Amino acid sequence: MRYDVPIYDPFSDRGDDYYHPASDAAQHLVQVALAYRDIARLFRLLERSEDYHDSKLLTKFAVVELLSMDDHLNKLVGLALSGKTGYSISPEESAEVKRLYGKYTRVRKPLKGSLQEIRKKVGAHRDPLDLVVIAQIWDNIDPVNVAAVTKAVPDLLESLTKLNIYCWTKHEETDRGPVRAYISPMVWDGVAIEQGTFLEQSSEHLIAQVPLLAHWPRC
Repeated sequence: MRYDVPIYDPFSDRGDDYYHPASDAAQHLVQVALAYRDIARLFRLLERSEDYHDSKLLTKFAVVELLSMDDHLNKLVGLALSGKTGYSISPEESAEVKRLYGKYTRVRKPLKGSLQEIRKKVGAHRDPLDLVVIAQIWDNIDPVNVAAVTKAVPDLLESLTKLNIYCWTKHEETDRGPVRAYISPMVWDGVAIEQGTFLEQSSEHLIAQVPLLAHWPRC
């Protein structure tokens, strides 16, 4: 069986023998990565947009992705700190996650109400509101707010990916017939974030083989 394969990417790199999440923590981590990647792509489009309405629309879509990412990120942090993954983390790791999560929540908390209103009223849903109210919500769509929250994510993610709490599974057709492997847990080590790109360093572990987590540019 081959173990040097990537995590299955539902939007690009799909392989029959690729890894899939086999625990809640791994599922939340992958969902955070997918949402973050989409937000980064939306910001690249925003940088090229010269139309006011287009910029508002792209920001609205980014708000929807941001709040989805926030939900999974909160659950992942909760699992990591509570030990409910079934794998404990060290006091030093716990302190670092708490510090970075606190940094993230301090930025997100004052903006979350307005972001939720955007998503619920004119984003993921369209409520039959008074048109003046819709105009007021539309005016509150601001890429600066989305960027402010998103910029606090990479350092927290780097800390979370290093934790030894994730489980994975893969299926492969071999000479002996179909085989399913269950990997638990794995350390995502050797990860570094530099300005503009999420870089992988050499590692014997799964992180070295994960294109899904290979590019996390800072927004």
